[in-house]
Amino acid sequence: MNILRCIDVDYNAEYNTQLSDGALIDFEYIQDEENNFKSVDVRVYAIINSVVGKKLTVNIIDKLVIANEMLRYLEYEKNKETDNNENV
Repeated sequence: MNILRCIDVDYNAEYNTQLSDGALIDFEYIQDEENNFKSVDVRVYAIINSVVGKKLTVNIIDKLVIANEMLRYLEYEKNKETDNNENV
């Protein structure tokens, strides 16, 4: 089992850009026998004042959107790595 961790932080748009609230996203995934990525779970935690807090309840639609984007990113990185290995 693998975890891809992503931090989504909102910044204030003022002159003194300061850290505001955000979210920590843990995306659990596996690779099957054909090296395809499969989503296992998505967990989201609140970040308030730079401190990771409680686990947030996320509806299934939002979980699917997050999982889709994370899987797309993993495929992109896998293809980039494959292209780099072929160019060597």
